[in-house]
Amino acid sequence: MSACLLFVGFLSVPTLCAADTVLEKSMSFEKAGIPFFSGPEDDSTLQWYVVESAHFRVLHPVRLERLSFLIAEEAEKVFQVLTTWTGYFPERKIDILLSARSDFANGYVTKGSRGLYVTIYAVHPYRTLSTGLDAYREWYSFVLLHELSHVFHIELRGGLPLVMSRVFGNVIYPNSSTPPFYIEGFAVYSETVNQHGCGRAQSPVTDMYIRTSCLQHNFPSIDQASNATSVWPLGYTKYYFGATFVQHLAEEYGEHTLFDFNDKSGSCLLYTWWAPFRKVYGKRANLVWKEWKQKEKERSEEFAKSIKKADVTEFEVLSGDRGVLYSIALGPGGKLVAYSLRPLNRLGGLYLSDLKTGKTRPIRAGLYAYNIRFAEDGSRIFYLRSDVHENIYTRSNIYELDLRTGREKRVTAEGGVQGFSVLGEGARFLICRSTQWGTELGFFERDGKGSHFSRLKSFEGGPLAQGLLLEDPVLSPDGKMVAFSFRKKGGARGICYALLRDLEEGRASFIRVTDSRCRGYSPCWLDSEELMFVGDENGVYNLYTVDIFSGKTRRKTNVLTGIIEPCASENTLVVCGEYSAEGFQVCRTHMAELDTVYWERESDIEPLTGMQTGAGQREIDGSSYRIDAYRPGKWILPGAWLPFMTGSGVGLGLGFTTYGNDLLRKHEYSLGIVYDVYDAEYKSVFSYSYNSLHFSYFGRLFFSQASFH
Repeated sequence: MSACLLFVGFLSVPTLCAADTVLEKSMSFEKAGIPFFSGPEDDSTLQWYVVESAHFRVLHPVRLERLSFLIAEEAEKVFQVLTTWTGYFPERKIDILLSARSDFANGYVTKGSRGLYVTIYAVHPYRTLSTGLDAYREWYSFVLLHELSHVFHIELRGGLPLVMSRVFGNVIYPNSSTPPFYIEGFAVYSETVNQHGCGRAQSPVTDMYIRTSCLQHNFPSIDQASNATSVWPLGYTKYYFGATFVQHLAEEYGEHTLFDFNDKSGSCLLYTWWAPFRKVYGKRANLVWKEWKQKEKERSEEFAKSIKKADVTEFEVLSGDRGVLYSIALGPGGKLVAYSLRPLNRLGGLYLSDLKTGKTRPIRAGLYAYNIRFAEDGSRIFYLRSDVHENIYTRSNIYELDLRTGREKRVTAEGGVQGFSVLGEGARFLICRSTQWGTELGFFERDGKGSHFSRLKSFEGGPLAQGLLLEDPVLSPDGKMVAFSFRKKGGARGICYALLRDLEEGRASFIRVTDSRCRGYSPCWLDSEELMFVGDENGVYNLYTVDIFSGKTRRKTNVLTGIIEPCASENTLVVCGEYSAEGFQVCRTHMAELDTVYWERESDIEPLTGMQTGAGQREIDGSSYRIDAYRPGKWILPGAWLPFMTGSGVGLGLGFTTYGNDLLRKHEYSLGIVYDVYDAEYKSVFSYSYNSLHFSYFGRLFFSQASFH
């Protein structure tokens, strides 16, 4: 009998300050043949608690306790909706990890040793114009509805897979073999029909992507949609095209066929989703896809005819590349344009265009920046980008870049910045910070002695107005007013402004200048009396203007695709991003060419009510929930096993293998006791890793015994 301790040690993971550094670090470890540990799922040094309701366990750090009650309450409501809608009733309590590790809103489902669990970042989404994430009434209900739809879909099993899951545990998920466009499409369709029409399947963004791909002959095939790595719109294909395809299935064949297909696919042991698809719909999936494509093509052509009844607005293209457009800024005097763009098949980054010479040069390759702003003298730009701290936290901070020297400097360090406006020469900023409930508004100042952030004086105790999102703050040319795009609790969106003096004195008095018939995004000033913004009154993102005193709103463009990120200079030059079937491109035009008014109405100029009273702030009684301190032992017990093992010194082992981890992935292990048919030996392998905030300790214990003949 032989025994050896194969490897025990620890891996130091240094504090990283950029997302691309994490990628480079992981690649370097892989090339060296060293296991790379990305660290725990979340910060295990915090004090964690578990709120337990009838069907859920919500794991949260102590400072998110009040939000955890809301999540538990909303999750129970969503549970009732989905069980009624799908007819499926999960047999176990579903785990939800509520995290404060990121400033960027997201939710996702992960496979754990005891089943699928949901992770939600405790922050509201912002800058959602090009992603469609604006299509919700209540954010946390929306994200729970989407992610739990995944759980209800993927965990659905029947027949032999159900029997095997009873024996082996949570290792068999036949519905996970369905194409990504169906998995995400079903969840997006669910979020739409169960929000009564307020979801991404009916968003102008989704319509823009589908319509443009039809009109510009760039509609992806079913194979491309299944593996969208090099076809625009890249990872968004499975959401936009998947949702519309699933909606087509429901409309043409009946919504019940979706559930019938899910049932039959979840009963296929060999993960052959196309067989039950053909059985349910009577056709191969590629034929149904072509049928849907033709339907969308005809619909898009009819819509294009209605748009072309008036003159279609033409723009001059500035950027040679097309792709993901993060931000655009127009410099003082309209001489320079800075923009951040990630092309389809290249790295991209931050670019600077000289409008006088027509030359464009890259400033920083691989830098994808939001909310770009020029300094008053045009020598520097400010922008938002993400930092990674302690290998766990992803934070959004303001950075400053000197265009003469190329030197970059971080301005803020606390993170949470979702939008800002530069006041003066860059020593002072008006900042919108993201919170778990909405937007916190305040001023950030820096001088030779240091820097500090101050909230509005009348709201020292908490966020400016909970449940309200303020985005895209932009200072008027005379420096007296600040315009915002806003989103109120319940879904109302528009454009508002406030006097800078009022904000400085702690008086949060905001004036709404657009009404509900034209949702507004991305405002910019034409002069001190008129704003330009992106609106969707006709279902297409176009440019609009509004007089802030009379409320007269006009649509100034008529495009077939869509427009984002407008910026203007002295009421003469307009630069924006225009959509095409290969991505967004930077374009320009002159205000003199936007003299046609395609739509006009007068909005009521009125105070934006509910902003001072804490809209969305609601006391939730947590007494009905069981609250316990988080103990990893409740989750670390194995939830599945397999009768074979490969790797870790085993060629092909037959016997017993199991694994487990706690929800924070602080502890992970695997155990195998097998007979290796290649080496004709009995082997035992035990692997364990302990993931702390800065270090990952890992080891493996290996035993072997030769067989007797």
